[in-house]
Amino acid sequence: MPAYDFNWQTLYEFEEPLSVPKGARLEATAWYDNSPANKSNPDPTSAVRWGEQTWEEMQYTAITYRVKDESDD
Repeated sequence: MPAYDFNWQTLYEFEEPLSVPKGARLEATAWYDNSPANKSNPDPTSAVRWGEQTWEEMQYTAITYRVKDESDD
């Protein structure tokens, strides 16, 4: 996902389901841009720390999935 949108904070769904092979490893990595170049950053001078508020760092990953049924082919 090239550019996170603040409005996705509760859920992001791909337009089409992804097919993930058996044994695949899923990894979530996040980068935080608190720089003046980030037009969505209201205050680049403010230190961002962990917290549960939307203006704080709160990266969380949850993945929902289903096992493909052989009859789906």
